[in-house]
Amino acid sequence: PSAQLQGPPGCVAVLVKMQGRLVNLAVGVGEQVHKGQLLAVVEAMKMEHDVKADIGGIVRQIPIPVGKVIQAGFPLLFLQETEQQDHAAVEDDDIDLDFVRSDLAQLFERRAYTLDENRPKAVERRRKTGQRTARENVEDLCDPGSFVEYGGLVLARQRRRRTAQWLLENSPADGLVTGLGTVNSHLFDAERARIMVLAYDYTVFAGTQGSSNHYKKDRMLRLA
Repeated sequence: PSAQLQGPPGCVAVLVKMQGRLVNLAVGVGEQVHKGQLLAVVEAMKMEHDVKADIGGIVRQIPIPVGKVIQAGFPLLFLQETEQQDHAAVEDDDIDLDFVRSDLAQLFERRAYTLDENRPKAVERRRKTGQRTARENVEDLCDPGSFVEYGGLVLARQRRRRTAQWLLENSPADGLVTGLGTVNSHLFDAERARIMVLAYDYTVFAGTQGSSNHYKKDRMLRLA
């Protein structure tokens, strides 16, 4: 299949080893990559597989858009080799530990919409009635650092009449904070200290239940 698509002259094709859907591109055209660097993520058989660079070079062409199925042996992208190919690998002390990949930055930004600190108007409405937020209650209920949220990025299913931005700002987690945590783990073993949390967020549509909300609740109850 790789022969069916020719890249720019002098470039080397990075081939996909198995058929799957391209779910993420970690690099862009014109970007310098090093040997062993993550280039993309392909989903196959319900699992995600990393595609890494075998050589160092500059990305010159990406023929496949994110979301498309790519065949085994088909070029994911084309690299123009550089002198970096002579290095066995990037040393640990050359890696910028503070560097945040673009996809990870998007995740951080997306998650920030769910946090009380970024929803001052909603929190203020609770304060005016002398009430707390759902996330404050969850934080005080669980042992510090033990709560792991489930479905926090879910939004209300109102996309036909609301913009995506409006839903991000007004329907975090579709009004239901769910997850796992522990309570009094210093007194009980891991199994007995573990709890499941379902906390309705009355800053979202006054606590009414949306369809995504229901799916989350049903899922958590099945896990329980």
